Amino acid sequence: MGKKISPIDSQMVNEYMLRENTYPLVSLFDFVRNNSLGIISILCIVIVLVIFVAVHMKRDSRKIQKLMYKDTSMDIWNLNYLIFWGEYKLLLEHREPYAVVYVNLEQFRRYNVIYGWNAGEQLLKGVADILKKNVNKKTEVCARNQGNLLCSKG
Repeated sequence: MGKKISPIDSQMVNEYMLRENTYPLVSLFDFVRNNSLGIISILCIVIVLVIFVAVHMKRDSRKIQKLMYKDTSMDIWNLNYLIFWGEYKLLLEHREPYAVVYVNLEQFRRYNVIYGWNAGEQLLKGVADILKKNVNKKTEVCARNQGNLLCSKG
């Protein structure tokens, strides 16, 4: 029965905590040497994640660009692309003459009312396909603005 209760002050508690709970000081070199496999694994995972994110960002950028510049239902450029392309040609390559052709199908609204919207879209798609086949892709562009078709030569 030799148990005895001793008074403890805050300094004794601090000394105990410092003595019992401090980690041994390890140099950076020793830490890297002892944990090199883990560090290499983490770096590989980070690199793979960065590549994964970059690929997805590039793919998403292409999707956004396609939505900005393409009429996906007809696979033809839209007015945004025609304006972009025209500004590029006019500002950077203004040596050649430039023309814009506007195709407006007469009585097209009546055709839509009589035969329906789907038939009107098919008619526009047929005209767009004909125009796309007869356009030089390096110097000319065809685009759609709602129900109208536009062609440009620069």
